[in-house]
Amino acid sequence: MMTKWHKGGIYSKNLSVILGVLQSVYSSPNDGYRIYPLSIAEVNALGKHLDKEKGQDDPLNRVLLEILENLSRLEASDNSEIEEIAIHASAIRNTFFDNRKEMQDVIPPVLLVTMDGRMEVPPRKLKRVISEPKKRTNVTEKTKERSS
Repeated sequence: MMTKWHKGGIYSKNLSVILGVLQSVYSSPNDGYRIYPLSIAEVNALGKHLDKEKGQDDPLNRVLLEILENLSRLEASDNSEIEEIAIHASAIRNTFFDNRKEMQDVIPPVLLVTMDGRMEVPPRKLKRVISEPKKRTNVTEKTKERSS
């Protein structure tokens, strides 16, 4: 799901909802992986939404870092693919905190392209229209008007 949008290409409230689901699923990393096994590409798609400039106090960054931390705790001695995902999630997380490294060192640069010039438009607010009650006319009044 996270592969469909560019970095900055999804409304922040929608991203929060998606991250909340992922945070819940991968709160227990091995169980989460059994529910939905992530690939390296999907971990990259998740990590591309990290914003180093905002730091770890940003709510979205905090949730992303927690998910990556949980993924880095994946363990499976018999499955090297799971170990690779854990190592890669840890590398993305460590790169975020290391001021000497750039995110493009661990995530392909093509994924880190932001949507420049995009103006975020929040959902519109619905206006309540209150209509005035129609004036009731008498049938006899209408017939008088026609005859005159």
